[in-house]
Amino acid sequence: SVGRKNRKILDIGYPSLERRKSTNGDNQKNGAIMWTPRWSYDNKVGGSHFFEYYNFICTIKMIYPQRKIVFRPHPMMFDNFLRKGLLNKEDIEHYKKEIASLGIILDENSELNTALEEVSVLITDFSTLIMQFFMTGRPIIYCASEKIKLNSDYIELMEGIYIARNEHEIRNALYEIFEMNDPLKEKRKLIKEKFDYKFEGSTKRVLHTLENDFLTI
Repeated sequence: SVGRKNRKILDIGYPSLERRKSTNGDNQKNGAIMWTPRWSYDNKVGGSHFFEYYNFICTIKMIYPQRKIVFRPHPMMFDNFLRKGLLNKEDIEHYKKEIASLGIILDENSELNTALEEVSVLITDFSTLIMQFFMTGRPIIYCASEKIKLNSDYIELMEGIYIARNEHEIRNALYEIFEMNDPLKEKRKLIKEKFDYKFEGSTKRVLHTLENDFLTI
């Protein structure tokens, strides 16, 4: 669309992140580990790592038995897997019972921003949640997908994010965060400061652009 000049994209900020400040940036000691797999397993839209890592979250609980582990699937995920025939209702109920028996919390209902306040490490597939959580200053383990083409902002974020392509790399990233004093912490701080500056005034810039570019007669 951009190439055909039917659409233009203006990089003028993220209004939803304009006021997001660091909260509990040093929350690694007591905070939860949250895993947020995407809703679709279709590689064309980036895919999901649910089937690759759904057993591994149980392993994480065994490695960190004293830590709160939260499994928060995308609200559409289980329904989509049912429609696609990737899971049946019995599979879903069995998995929910299994993680409950290990003390892993299934979060399907809480308000997202409230849920994130207690999280010290986010393990996630690609989503807009990456940018949101990054701006809290806390570490992210990104389950990489080769099908996702990152924009310039997300490419820069990745310099402060732990990249994992398998269970071993997730385990190593958790070890670095908890036992090696989070080596990407200072890099993340510098990137966040740059984005804080970029986001400042986003809402006014969007309104100004609408009024002076798109709404002119």
